[in-house]
Amino acid sequence: MQLVLVTTDHLDDAKAGLSFVRTLPYVDVHRIAVAGHSFGGQLTLLVAERDSTARAAVAFAPAAASWDGSAELREQMLAAVRKINVPVYVSSGCERLLVDA
Repeated sequence: MQLVLVTTDHLDDAKAGLSFVRTLPYVDVHRIAVAGHSFGGQLTLLVAERDSTARAAVAFAPAAASWDGSAELREQMLAAVRKINVPVYVSSGCERLLVDA
């Protein structure tokens, strides 16, 4: 279920939120970064993969609770990281989650 949510409705909502922020007159659209923790960290990576206008991505513990339990989700996250073209900081907080992307 988590993989479905992170790649459909919740991802659409995160992208819509980013689009909304860009419309605000006081926001410098050339200095927007995306960030999130846990499930939000997963969304951060997927948004950064799909939206090249974000200047950076910061993901804290993305998929930490589901990394070992879902190979499909793990592969989705790794594929996203490989495609991101902006600086990315990922903090897993746990050595077992450190992987080469």
